Amino acid sequence: MIHKGETKEEEWSQASKDRVKGMFGDMGVATRDDVEQLETKIQRLEDMLKQRDSDDDANQS
Repeated sequence: MIHKGETKEEEWSQASKDRVKGMFGDMGVATRDDVEQLETKIQRLEDMLKQRDSDDDANQS
């Protein structure tokens, strides 16, 4: 019975978080997760550019 209550509380908590995240998204506000995902993507793109530049330099030598 206690476990069922804890599970239900987690479901409500997650639903509340999702609702708030949706409201912030509708207002154009980025969440911490959004920012972290963007930072990861930017880092990956920068790494790809560095690799491409180093490959180009190696091919020109």
